[in-house]
Amino acid sequence: FANSRAILHTSIAGGKKCCYFLRQGKIVDVSAANDTSLLYGEISDSPLKTIEAMLSSTYAPLFAASNEWGKVNEEQKADFRTEMELFIHNLTAALESLSGGLVLRRPSSERIASYETMDTRNFSQRISQNPEIIPHFEELLEEWC
Repeated sequence: FANSRAILHTSIAGGKKCCYFLRQGKIVDVSAANDTSLLYGEISDSPLKTIEAMLSSTYAPLFAASNEWGKVNEEQKADFRTEMELFIHNLTAALESLSGGLVLRRPSSERIASYETMDTRNFSQRISQNPEIIPHFEELLEEWC
């Protein structure tokens, strides 16, 4: 994609829009009804979803099918594709966690009630009175991480 050029145009008129244009090659044939050397689109209100969709459905297949890698060797091409797939996977996971796909277990209501009824106000005193507090929260952290 040595001859590619990307242009982003942002327009805010009552809403948020971002349009992109990606030119492949040096010129665009304006006389052609559908010149494939120009790729364009709009980034929606959810830019991460739009970027994930563009990468997974447009760019990853485009890179996989492309023979225009210049002096890049096969190992470098494979590394690039692997990193792109990993990035898409991480982006998808982040989107799932942002949309409520990640649920962290809370301490049980019984445990919370027992902690609230303790007479002490000092955390170290709570720990000495109830040494099971630390392993319980360590277990929760292990699940979360």
